[in-house]
Amino acid sequence: FPQSINFGTLKKGRTFQQTVVVKPENPGSFTIRSVDARAPFITVGHPTRSKSVPGAWEVPVKIDPSSVRPGRIYEMIQIRTDLTIQPLVVVRVIGSVVE
Repeated sequence: FPQSINFGTLKKGRTFQQTVVVKPENPGSFTIRSVDARAPFITVGHPTRSKSVPGAWEVPVKIDPSSVRPGRIYEMIQIRTDLTIQPLVVVRVIGSVVE
């Protein structure tokens, strides 16, 4: 599972999007039950099965830095799965907001 997603420099006035690819070491069949952003300026889209990475899921993550003070951001999203060994995955969302 990914531990973080780095958005780099986030310039106010624009929206930024990246995709988190979620794939356990032994993919088998698993399902993402829910995804929650821990900050109001982060939006997560609906998880879908990856077309390019077998056994993986993709989760779009969008940031709108317009309401964020300039400086570093260090937030989290929580991904809940049906895996008994790892039912909760926390992915850090990092970047730097500039005017």
